[in-house]
Amino acid sequence: IIALDLHILRAYSTTITSLIKLLGRDVDLVSVIDDFGTLIYAEIDYRVEANNAVRFRQLYGMITNVSAPEIIPALSTRRVLTMEWINGIRLTDRK
Repeated sequence: IIALDLHILRAYSTTITSLIKLLGRDVDLVSVIDDFGTLIYAEIDYRVEANNAVRFRQLYGMITNVSAPEIIPALSTRRVLTMEWINGIRLTDRK
């Protein structure tokens, strides 16, 4: 679905870029959509998210009352992210 959406956005962005150029602006929406697509695919790769979680744990894990789950690499893939369970209170649940 994401690939189709990006394809449609890219097709429309070509037309819109042409219209914007008629207004005297030099904006390349095709490049913007291409960059957006690259970022979207990176975000849905859980290996990237696992690296971010490890980095977060390294940076903030020593702060009192801040917890970050440990990633279990042997059980994680591009499409599956496995972490330890942590008991606690979500920030959104605090009153």
